[in-house]
Amino acid sequence: MVKATSIASEMAPLILGGEDRPAAIFMFVDALAYLRSILAGPNSRVESRALASGRLRRLQQRLPGTGDAWHPRTEGEVIAMSWLCEMTTLATGRGRPAPLRCCG
Repeated sequence: MVKATSIASEMAPLILGGEDRPAAIFMFVDALAYLRSILAGPNSRVESRALASGRLRRLQQRLPGTGDAWHPRTEGEVIAMSWLCEMTTLATGRGRPAPLRCCG
């Protein structure tokens, strides 16, 4: 299966927790590649803004203590927050925390 959208990662723990021991390959791009790809297309930029509040909410749930302390102000910050949200989702889907690397 190839997942068409990053929101599908939210279902990974449920899907991968099945009795038949399903497997998955988690694929992602680094933060800089993600930023460049979103900024390259006007539709991607519109979608990024539309999904930002939900992604921020999901990120705050995964990173306790952030609460209202941080809100992205610029388009670049929104895109970076979106990438971080999806990386934490993948780490949760793996069933264990994963170190996050950026731009390396």
